[in-house]
Amino acid sequence: MYRAELFQKSSVIAQRDAQQVMDRVREMVKWKDNCNVLDIGCGTGNVTHDFLLPILPKSTKVVIGVDKFAGTVEYARQHYGRRIVFEQMDIVYDTITNGEYYDHIFSFYCLPFIKEQDIALKNIYKLLKPGGDFIFTCTVQCNLFEVGNAMSRVEKWNQYLVDYENFVCPFQFSSNPKEELEKYLLNAGFNVAHLTIEAKEMMLPFQLFPEYIISHAPMELPIEFGVASLDVIRELKSDYINNDTGEFFHVKYQMIFGHAVKP
Repeated sequence: MYRAELFQKSSVIAQRDAQQVMDRVREMVKWKDNCNVLDIGCGTGNVTHDFLLPILPKSTKVVIGVDKFAGTVEYARQHYGRRIVFEQMDIVYDTITNGEYYDHIFSFYCLPFIKEQDIALKNIYKLLKPGGDFIFTCTVQCNLFEVGNAMSRVEKWNQYLVDYENFVCPFQFSSNPKEELEKYLLNAGFNVAHLTIEAKEMMLPFQLFPEYIISHAPMELPIEFGVASLDVIRELKSDYINNDTGEFFHVKYQMIFGHAVKP
């Protein structure tokens, strides 16, 4: 996530899914009066601003977005900082100094990039007030990681992906990712109010993919890497050709949608 503008421009999957889950959020969350709200893994802030902020109650006191990448946080401050406070924070490694502060915590597609699920969820638990809730989406078993794995075996590109296995979704190869994530939530102390998994897919245009991969990767990659990835997608037979609109990466993944409550 080293290129904030490209990240926002190409984050079509996260934006689409965030928009789709907001109706569910409205139905299940019992908003606290004068609530404090936190969005973990806010990226460039557009999802927080465009989709989450409009459904919050008018009495909301504080809305904070946090992300571990300085570049995306600075972009979020510049573009959406009028109504939202954006701070740099790593939910795994940063010390929790304002425990039991938030009434509602959200996270859209941040968990798939966290290897230390147990630590992250325990820290999220610490940040919630008693009775507060954690609402999240988590991508699992996504064929995007197959592209990264194949690229890591190419000599020209493996120098950029030496730690690639540390960034693969911890549930990528799980036989039951929903059950495994539920155990992490329970071990952290949460009551699990809702947890579902569903198959999702999206056609990502080839002309968009190079920018998508280099802006969403947790390491710095050259644009040539993204272009070379297109041939790998074809080799994996994950491409789709529409004679009218061009060639696409047929993205397939499972999405977990969850609602957990701190007793």
